[in-house]
Parts: sequence; structure tokens; C-alpha cells
Amino acid sequence: MRRPRPFLAQRLFELAWSSPQVIAHRMSGSNGAEQTRMVMEKFAAGVESWNAVAAYTFALQRSLWRDLPRFRTWSSYFTSAPLVWTNYLLRAERGLSDATAPYHRRAGANARRLASASRRRRKA
Repeated sequence: MRRPRPFLAQRLFELAWSSPQVIAHRMSGSNGAEQTRMVMEKFAAGVESWNAVAAYTFALQRSLWRDLPRFRTWSSYFTSAPLVWTNYLLRAERGLSDATAPYHRRAGANARRLASASRRRRKA
């Protein structure tokens, strides 16, 4: 069974929590390999994020162009239009959540990796 997709606010909170830890670890023992890895990860996450934003933008635009030409009576604008636009807003939030996913995934993995490395260093 698939896990439910986290909301944008949850991803941003977890990203804000793990990013300072990763930055502190990387700057305290700064070596060239870790900084090169950091730059390459940011570039790859940016490309993935851009692809997610582009895909959702095209999907939203396509569905909006499909819904706009439909004939509607005046009463339908007052009854169903808020539901239609709420659906578009929820889909846009999902797209933004997918856009932050690469940064969230990498920051969490780096926080776990660097925390375990510092624990191993302290034991030795």
C-alpha cells in the first residue's frame, strides 16, 4: 500500500528542520568532496523540481482550457464555480509539493547520513 503524499506545509517544515543541520555538518568539516557533492545535489534537485513544475503547469493548463469553453448557465457560476476553482488550487498545491520533493528528499537523506557519520566519529 502506498503512503499518502505529504502536504506542502509538512514538506517545507521538514526541509526547514533538516537543512540547517546539513549545512552545519558540511561547513564544520568542510572538504572539497563534500562541497562538490553539495553543488551537484542542488543542481540535480533543481532540474527535478523544474520538471515537476513544468509537468503540473502543462496539466493544469490543459484541464483549464478543457473546462473554460463549456457552456454554463448563470446559476452554475454561483453554485459550482467555487468547487471548480478549489479543485484547481488543490492541484496547484500538489504540484508545488512535488516541486519541493527533490530538495526534501535530499536534505533528509543528507541529515541522516551526516548525523550517522558524526555519531561514528564520536564513538571512535
